[in-house]
Amino acid sequence: KKSSSGQQSFGGSFMDSISDMQAFVKDWDATHDSTYPPRYNLTLTCYSTETLDSRFADLLKSRFKPAQCAREGAVLESPTNARGAEGMSPQPGGGPGSPGMPMAGGAGDSSESPVHVLNIVLCLRKGSSELQHPDTEVAQLVSEVAQLVAALVQRHRALLKSLKISRVTLLVLRPTGYPTFYTFRDRLDWKEDLIYRNLNPPRAFMIEIGRLGTHYDIQPIADGPILNRHFRTFVAKQKANSLRGDDMTRFFVRALVLGHMMADKSDSKHFLEAELENMLLECCDSLALSKGYVEKISGRDVAYNRFGTLQMCNHLFLAILPQLYLSRGEAIEILKGTVEKNFGRLRQVGVIEVEIPLTVMEPYDTEAETIPEDSNRSFDSTGIPHKNPVRMRVVFSNPSGHKVVTDAYLEVVASSPNINNTTAFLFKSIFTEGKPKGPLDGKELNTPYPPIEHLELRRLTSKGKETTFVYDFLTLFDKALSKEWETFLSRHKDKESKDISATPSSSSAPDEASAASSNVDAESSGTLSAMVSSATSWMGGIARNVWSGGSRRPRELMQAQELTLNAAETALEEVDRPEGRNDCAMVVWRLLMHTPECPDGREIILIANDVTFQNGSFGIREDRMFHLATEMARKEGIPRIFVTANTGARIGLVDEVKKKFRVQWKDPLNPVSGMEFLYVDDTDVDLFMQQDMAQTEQITLPDGTMRHKLSAVIGPDGIGVENLRGSGMIAGGTCRAYEDTFTLTFVSGTSVGIGAYLVRLGQRAIQKGPPILLTGEGALNKVLGKQVYTSNYQLGGTQIMYNNGVSHNIVADDFEGVSTIVQWLSYVPAKRGGPLPVPPPSNLHDRIDRKVFDPRRGPNPSKVYDPRVLLTGAKDAIGKWRGGLFDRNSFFETLAGWGKTTICGRARIGGIPVGVILPELRTVTRTNPADPADADSMEREVSQAGQVWFPDSAYKTATAIKDMNREGLPLFIIANWRGFSGGMRDMYEEILKFGSMIVEGLVDYKQPVFVYIPPEGELRGGAWVVIDPTINSEVMEMYVDSSARGGILEPSGIVEIKYRHTQLLETMRRLDPEVRALSEELEGGTSRERTTVAVALKTRQELLLPLYQKVAEHYADLHDVPARMQAKGCIHGIVDWKWSRKFFYGRLRRRLGEQAVLSKMKAADPTGETPRHRTLLRELLKNNVEDRRPRRLSVGEEVPESLQGAAAVSDDDKMAATITRDQKIADFLEGAKEADARAVAAVLAELKRGHVRQHVFQLVRQDEEAALEGFTSAVQGLSMEKRQEMLNTLLARMSQSWALAGTVNTPQARETDERRLEVGGGPSWQGMLSGG
Repeated sequence: KKSSSGQQSFGGSFMDSISDMQAFVKDWDATHDSTYPPRYNLTLTCYSTETLDSRFADLLKSRFKPAQCAREGAVLESPTNARGAEGMSPQPGGGPGSPGMPMAGGAGDSSESPVHVLNIVLCLRKGSSELQHPDTEVAQLVSEVAQLVAALVQRHRALLKSLKISRVTLLVLRPTGYPTFYTFRDRLDWKEDLIYRNLNPPRAFMIEIGRLGTHYDIQPIADGPILNRHFRTFVAKQKANSLRGDDMTRFFVRALVLGHMMADKSDSKHFLEAELENMLLECCDSLALSKGYVEKISGRDVAYNRFGTLQMCNHLFLAILPQLYLSRGEAIEILKGTVEKNFGRLRQVGVIEVEIPLTVMEPYDTEAETIPEDSNRSFDSTGIPHKNPVRMRVVFSNPSGHKVVTDAYLEVVASSPNINNTTAFLFKSIFTEGKPKGPLDGKELNTPYPPIEHLELRRLTSKGKETTFVYDFLTLFDKALSKEWETFLSRHKDKESKDISATPSSSSAPDEASAASSNVDAESSGTLSAMVSSATSWMGGIARNVWSGGSRRPRELMQAQELTLNAAETALEEVDRPEGRNDCAMVVWRLLMHTPECPDGREIILIANDVTFQNGSFGIREDRMFHLATEMARKEGIPRIFVTANTGARIGLVDEVKKKFRVQWKDPLNPVSGMEFLYVDDTDVDLFMQQDMAQTEQITLPDGTMRHKLSAVIGPDGIGVENLRGSGMIAGGTCRAYEDTFTLTFVSGTSVGIGAYLVRLGQRAIQKGPPILLTGEGALNKVLGKQVYTSNYQLGGTQIMYNNGVSHNIVADDFEGVSTIVQWLSYVPAKRGGPLPVPPPSNLHDRIDRKVFDPRRGPNPSKVYDPRVLLTGAKDAIGKWRGGLFDRNSFFETLAGWGKTTICGRARIGGIPVGVILPELRTVTRTNPADPADADSMEREVSQAGQVWFPDSAYKTATAIKDMNREGLPLFIIANWRGFSGGMRDMYEEILKFGSMIVEGLVDYKQPVFVYIPPEGELRGGAWVVIDPTINSEVMEMYVDSSARGGILEPSGIVEIKYRHTQLLETMRRLDPEVRALSEELEGGTSRERTTVAVALKTRQELLLPLYQKVAEHYADLHDVPARMQAKGCIHGIVDWKWSRKFFYGRLRRRLGEQAVLSKMKAADPTGETPRHRTLLRELLKNNVEDRRPRRLSVGEEVPESLQGAAAVSDDDKMAATITRDQKIADFLEGAKEADARAVAAVLAELKRGHVRQHVFQLVRQDEEAALEGFTSAVQGLSMEKRQEMLNTLLARMSQSWALAGTVNTPQARETDERRLEVGGGPSWQGMLSGG
């Protein structure tokens, strides 16, 4: 470089320089012979526009001397560290030819192309003639100066072109503030390049402005909302020819992250974390404030949706200038952490991509690498040697708005020149195991930004309708599963599973183990072995999943297979197609999800509306696909999930007829007279009839003219009532699916009509915010004849549907909604009738034998508390965590907004999922909203007392019981109700019906039900009746705490009826000596004495009456204690709260095991009666489980003989022994030992044989010949050896039968044989003889 300067007579100065890129490129890559001509740069500085205007041409002609400048000794030097570094580009923005860098062109054309640069620096000094304005008008003055210079450049275009000047840059220096830049280019016919307004040209090279203009019309926001000269915001309007003329506007923000020279790794890390985040947030603030500018220039709103998200596809470019002492991986992780930390803010301002170029200098691996003796190597401040700089680019893309995808590239030199015969610089993906190459791999650095794709437009359409693009829900499910695994692994960090791994027994076991091993995320945290195997241990009613992956998770958490209608539209078939190629507004997938409780995977059917296709409306094809998918879920017994966002049944008109019909007016000259009918012309009627578009009838007018009157418009399918028929079909299918499998609906967008009914018919619903409607507010306003409703949210928003029980849960966004779906599924068996899912190891993070929190005791005791602490536990007054009855963090509440005097949800005890229902103890408030359609209505708040069932909470209880029964969950009812509210309004609101529904739900319950009255709880009157265990004695058991109470009325109520005032006085006379003495005196003595005694007696009675009232209530209370409940056989046992967790865990395992064995007995012996199976089960347990239970706990079970008459033992010893027995029985039924499993299998096999014998006997009695034919057919399928063996067996049985009867082939023999068969003996005499 060479420069010279001097003061001239024109009142300013000049400075010129020459740069020769030729040497730079040759030294960078000597294999190329590309020519980059020298560029001459002349800078003119002046203080007056008049002087500049008058001397401009003379100055250029006299001072613009590129050849002389080069001859005066320009020194050409190669840049330091330009060679030998992988991925090192010559400049922070890329190599020669990078966007924004003015190039001379290819080899051989340097003499023709403009290459030189003219800079004009105009200094506005105080006191100059131009600057006589106040400071507030400086900006206007600068603009006027720029216009003068622009005119000057236009007048001298020919001169500039002759001097081969390609760019003129005007710098206006103000007395204060940052300079103003204006750029005029030869290629724009010397008009200002507005993109570079107020942008220093070298910085344009660094932030790659040139990549924007190919597919977008760029307009900078000159006076942005945030004045920061280090970043620029550009409004980009997509060109009409970029994507079928779509008018799309977006923001591009280009920023420079400046800094100092880094000292070491720590300094680099701190700089990158702090400065990058600051600039990123400042860019986001600029985007948030720039929407008003877009609205101004476009004339249309760019509004936020109701969740505060800007509906645009914006791009951030953050160029980091300092060189960083970091490795590639460290840099990527820091950048990734910063972007993910600010994920919510980026999504809020509509950013879908963040691009960050940076330069790193990696340290040498001293153990594996030899440090070269090179003078170019770098050392940080600590003396650690680093490699030469490496140019990187990290791109974070988030098109769906829910998951950030990271792609990292190196900037490398291409192996061959590009199409212009110049050196090309390319993106090269940084290899990551198991991850495909990024989309920019192999492309040049100056690759233009592509236009918005069709999928992006559909995503924007979905966001505008306040939902997520239908195909992006798969991303949300994958992200939700990842979150579940992170939560699970965090609880079990650094702990090995204590479950016994199942040993593969089949020949395919090695392959299965290998497959499981390959499905492990190699990048997951943890140091355990990468070999992972999973198996499912089928225990009594529990799927105990044995996961030996330790702190690792499956690499692939979900596999999705899209389903579509076959050609005949009679069934669903698998289809592999790109996203967005659906031809129907309904999309269906079969998902295989690997969850912590089902690591081998569980399947669901996922159905979703596509709001970008016909607004997600239901047509015939949509109804058919929905119905087939629902039936598939029903048939396979797997959960059916529906994500709804629709406009109801599809409506339409026949456009072909609409364009052709005509109107027959009553008076053709006066249309105001009215219409007679519609008709079509003769030329159209035949075509319409052939295509079945319409039906007509001939009408003859009074003047004799013939008209083809339209009597019906038929048209194609899918525009009218046929859609309602399809809606009825899917409504019925959804109702049946609720009965047969697990159904759950997520209201992600507005759901109208049939969409709203499907939400309710599926029962379980999660609502994000968009309303659930039958009729929109516009239609209702028309019916009412006035503007009553202003929004659909008034009709079906969460404030309505969550508070009336239609929506079970509400969420803030789609990700939270999908996470709630995954969480809910974790409590549900993988298939209908399957075992309960138990995540392994279930008891590591919350032991079964820990203490249970009692809110009545401790540092802060209370009798009125949030009853949820009984389930979940809480921190006590000293901040220590105290666990509740169920596992920590396992309680999942539903229907919390409705019927608030009852609480319901799901929880886990020892990892086993259960349903939970309990009362609220505190007074709550129910709000009845005012209806805008009724001018006299007003919002009304109603207080509801705790421990009482009101109509809404009773209905909620019945609904929860019904839901949990169909989910296959055991049920815990923490009973603490004083009764039902029976006032006039409550009776009118059907409290009696809803209370009866509780009984109906319990009668049908199939899983174990435990009713437990908690410490100091009470169960009174009708509340006891509707949950008494005799309602369904096969599955229900009731237990109470030793401090609990149960009875018809509360003690005070009983005393009012059964211990009246007179009886209190009698008790007082019997027990109090003074009252007794006064009473005796009153009976004798004179009249005057009796008066005095009566006054004294009354005084004494009034003094003692409150005390004896308490005595009476206490006496009545003694009738409600647990001892009396147990003595009368009303409860199954007394379980102190401290024992509750351990007892119910063992008891639940036992009941589930018994239920599983009984189910297997029923399957083996379908005609057998349940009492007989229960008897067999009791005998099985008696013969195989040692009985050491010290007392009777359950109704109907006797005290073991070995303990009758034994010395008294403590209650704690009795409870411990009971728990031990339940655990032993559970272990036996779960097949913990091989001998246990064999014992159960033997009983089942014998039952099956007996059933077959009985069945064969019944067949023979019904039709001997048919039975003989069937037996003969069966024998013919056997080998000769088997036939002979069967014959020998039959002959032996016949001989035994005849010997027992004492004769052969007599009626007595037949009767004996039949009687023996009826009691389980051998075959009948007739059957054996016929078979022989």
